[in-house]
Amino acid sequence: MSTKNLIIAATLGTSFLGINLLSTTTAHAQSQTSGAVQGSVVDSKTGEKLPGVTVIATSSSLAQAQTAITDENGQYKITDLPPGEYLITFYYADITLERGGVNVGIGKSTPVFQKLNQAQAGGEVVKITDTAPTIDPTSTTQGITIDKNYIKNIPVPGRTFESTLGAAAGSQGDALGVSFSGSSSLENQYYVDGVNTTGLTFGTVGSPVINDFIEEIEVITGGYNAEYGRATGGVVNVVTKSGSNEFKGSVFAYFQPGLLTAAAERTPSNASSIDVSGNLAYTGDFGFELGGPILKDKLWFFVGFAPQFGKVDIKRTTKRQTDCRKLEASGNLSTCNAALPSMGGNADSVPDVDPKTGFYITDDLDTETRSRTSRGFNVLAKLNYAATPENQGQLTLQALPGSAESPGIFGPASSGFKASQLTTDISGKWTSKFNDNKTEVEAVIGWHRDKVTDDPYDPALKDKPLQVLYDGSLGIWGPGFGAETAATNAGCVDGPVGSADPYPFLANNCPMATTPYVVGGPGSITNDIEQRRAAKLSITQRLKAGGSHEIKAGIDVEDLTSDKSRLYSGGAFIQNFVGQDLIRVNRWVQLLGKVGSPQVMNNADPRFDNRCSTADTSGGGTTMGNVQYVCDYTTGNLGDPGTTIAGNTFNWSAYLRDSWQIQPNLTLNAGIRYEEQRLRYADFLRNTTDPLTNQKLGKNALTMDGMLAPRVGILYDWTKEGRSKIYTHWGRFYESIPMDINDRSF
Repeated sequence: MSTKNLIIAATLGTSFLGINLLSTTTAHAQSQTSGAVQGSVVDSKTGEKLPGVTVIATSSSLAQAQTAITDENGQYKITDLPPGEYLITFYYADITLERGGVNVGIGKSTPVFQKLNQAQAGGEVVKITDTAPTIDPTSTTQGITIDKNYIKNIPVPGRTFESTLGAAAGSQGDALGVSFSGSSSLENQYYVDGVNTTGLTFGTVGSPVINDFIEEIEVITGGYNAEYGRATGGVVNVVTKSGSNEFKGSVFAYFQPGLLTAAAERTPSNASSIDVSGNLAYTGDFGFELGGPILKDKLWFFVGFAPQFGKVDIKRTTKRQTDCRKLEASGNLSTCNAALPSMGGNADSVPDVDPKTGFYITDDLDTETRSRTSRGFNVLAKLNYAATPENQGQLTLQALPGSAESPGIFGPASSGFKASQLTTDISGKWTSKFNDNKTEVEAVIGWHRDKVTDDPYDPALKDKPLQVLYDGSLGIWGPGFGAETAATNAGCVDGPVGSADPYPFLANNCPMATTPYVVGGPGSITNDIEQRRAAKLSITQRLKAGGSHEIKAGIDVEDLTSDKSRLYSGGAFIQNFVGQDLIRVNRWVQLLGKVGSPQVMNNADPRFDNRCSTADTSGGGTTMGNVQYVCDYTTGNLGDPGTTIAGNTFNWSAYLRDSWQIQPNLTLNAGIRYEEQRLRYADFLRNTTDPLTNQKLGKNALTMDGMLAPRVGILYDWTKEGRSKIYTHWGRFYESIPMDINDRSF
């Protein structure tokens, strides 16, 4: 899938008495984990461009100071700066000028244009406290930068980074996340410390980092250059905190009691005898984060640990319908009299309906609370190493183990589940600068792994099929499965006059017409692992030719694998449609090969069964068209033949782009990106013959190549000081195909 997109916009920022009224527009950076400072230095009186000015950037976020020298046009640029607040110092002859309050963000080049007074007294240090513009006059990228101060001070509806994404203009929540500019949330890409952590199966958030470990979040909603791909929605870059030469840290705790949380309001189920509403009992987390030097000016660490816990109480109310009222001429309902009209009553064998709401009138029988609980642990460890100021590396480990437990709700509590999950991310990054910082090389490798398993709520049901019952009566199922309370079972009795049934002329006091009743084992057995191994290499070259050029070329590869279970507890999933006298049984089967047509097939063959639903696990058969196939049921233990599948997708891309500053206030960005996605057959299918089509299968089931994605944009800053821009951008973008399609098809 591809999309094209055209953006025309203008941004203006002004500064007066140290107060900035600026539009917060995200901008282009040197990498997905850092930003830059750039600008020019001129004489304050004559406007003469000043070459040879030494510019030094220092910050508590920066392990070692970074330096640049202005060129013949008085221009400079300092790259690969971690997000944070910086002090920029200018040295020229015996003049020293310090400018603080310069904020650098992810994917952003902060403009710092400076005027120096050459008549200034020698040795005097001039200090300027100001806030640099948040506009980047060299980039067409749209979005927002969310720093740790925003996360700390502005209420957000959750404790992990995806809860902050609604701050971006044009964002909107959907069923699976946050969407941007009309796309769906599954069209986004999510990066943590430069490594793609997007969920492989559908494209959801793969690694929900807790907010207390985050330095900054960049949300790019459009206009991005050729470095970014595989997204037709937004790109979210998360950079976690790092250590520095200063020991610093914090402890934190958050707790939300259900008592202070608004109760859920849910429309009752009109035609079913179980109403459910879930309300928060509590949610919270606590932890610490700490960073500092191991070897000052060389090696730094950061660690964070935060347990999380939560509980939701589910109020479960059973009820029965009534047959004892009639609508009177006044429009009101009569009092309850369950006798027949011939005996002076109001029973008509039809459930009573409230004319004001259109809902059935019911008696509450019993109420119980069943609770869902969850636990998790956020773990982050990071090492930063600087061989020299120009050669630096980073190693990051993030782990998110967790578990959840939920009883069955529409059925016995034993029909629920217990689940566990472990998400792990390991990444490494190395950056080197050469040739007076005109050449920059960056390499990133990463491994994202997510494992999910589940177990039955009741271990005794591990090998029992899951059965879903439709259109029956709670009065039969409750006592039959021993799942309901004595009050519910007694209240749902159906019987003749004189029995315990208070509404004997109503055939089914406790119908389950719109809500299925679930009994048995856990059903689909989950034991899934998905992994992404990724590597990126980029080279940036800055040169002068008709202005200033920043040429960047790069390549990135991703190898995506999934191992997923294909097994039902008890070997089957059963749907029982009581009102239709129909039972549907689903099984996982694997075709073994073609046998022949039904006319010549020996139906006495022990391998074959016309219905392909025999309990004989040694084999069965099925008919497709006029051809007979032998198949195996995937019953048995997980890991047996046919009970797991292995999916594989390989992606690669390459790009080339040039950011050409024709004038300091006029920039042309142009680039081209090429992508390929290769969805591969499972290993056991490769180099075999498809039993359905007789076609020879190779390695790749589907290859999407020729995906060229050109990008072009132009910007103009009429203030010539980085405080305004008008720009336009056009580009083509391709969406990454989720692994779920591969797993189901190939």
